[in-house]
Amino acid sequence: MFEQLGCRAAEPDHLLRQRLVVQQVGGEMAIIDGDRIAAQAAMERIAKEARESGNVEVSAEAWRALAESLAAANGVRDG
Repeated sequence: MFEQLGCRAAEPDHLLRQRLVVQQVGGEMAIIDGDRIAAQAAMERIAKEARESGNVEVSAEAWRALAESLAAANGVRDG
C-alpha cells in the first residue's frame, strides 16, 4: 500500500511538499480504516523525510496529522 520513501535529490520543494501531503492523506485514511501499524510507520517516515529535507512546516504538519489520526481512531475528540 505504501511506497518506500527514498531521498529524491534535487526534488523542488513544492513537489516534495505535494508528494508528502498526498502520502500523508493516504496514511490518515489507512489509520481510520484500521491499518494503524503500517500507516503510522509510513507517516513517521514522511515526517522524518520532510525534516531531513529542511521542510520543517511539512514535518510538523505530518506529526500533527499522525497524532490527530491516531486520536480519531481511538475515539478521542478535541476540546
